[in-house]
Amino acid sequence: MSEQKLEVDTVKLLRAVMKISSALNDYDNIVFQKKYFKYKFKLIGEKWCKSMLLHTDNLMKSLNEEDDELLMEVYTSIDKSTDQVSAGSDEKTSLILFYTKLKSAMNDISEMNENRNTFYPEFIYRYTNKVVKELENQYNSIIQTKDNEGKGPDTVISYLDDLGKKIMHMGETNKED
Repeated sequence: MSEQKLEVDTVKLLRAVMKISSALNDYDNIVFQKKYFKYKFKLIGEKWCKSMLLHTDNLMKSLNEEDDELLMEVYTSIDKSTDQVSAGSDEKTSLILFYTKLKSAMNDISEMNENRNTFYPEFIYRYTNKVVKELENQYNSIIQTKDNEGKGPDTVISYLDDLGKKIMHMGETNKED
């Protein structure tokens, strides 16, 4: 049973890492556009980015060695899944997508059972949580934006959570055992 949980926890960690990797693209857009890349978010974001690149690169390299085609398929699915999301401007959209991918990655880590407190999940969660909290503090009015149908970032977060479960479900098929 614990071997199955390890497998399930590993999948959840991989989901989080893939979402973080996709969020790094949105982060690059924020840095490039600079409208929202300032104040405390800039300081925390720069530290977060360096740390995530260092640690997720190692995880991604090992995944790439295992099955590079599958890795690219999963990454592309997550990255392209939010192409239709728009918050009215490129700057706001990048900020909201960055936030939602981080929140969804944290959800994946929070769902881990036996291995939640090991180095990588704990490291990713703590550093990412600092960025999320600063985004919520500094850009709360943007983070709370809703479209004309009343859908906001929580809708995107739920979508990313569900998408991750659909495209990366290995190890979770025999829960009844």
